[in-house]
Amino acid sequence: MGDAATALAKLHAAVETAPESFPLWHTLAEIHLGAAQLDEALSAAQRAHALRPDELLINTTLSRIHVARGDQAAAEKFGAQAKILGWKEQLKEGQP
Repeated sequence: MGDAATALAKLHAAVETAPESFPLWHTLAEIHLGAAQLDEALSAAQRAHALRPDELLINTTLSRIHVARGDQAAAEKFGAQAKILGWKEQLKEGQP
């Protein structure tokens, strides 16, 4: 992953200039999660989710964060939402 501290500093600066950027918030959440900074990961993921609640990846990320935090109910909620969104994508693409 490289230097997480440098990446985090750059991402925090970037989201200050582009607070509506879903990819930035999602990446920030993933890096914080990888560094076991769960509160920061959750905060960034919630910002990304607010921007794109129907995005499969952020629902999966939120599920993983809640698993790491020990919140089974929230993990299952976001995991189920990710599955539903995945099925919708498969139907759009004509996959069984």
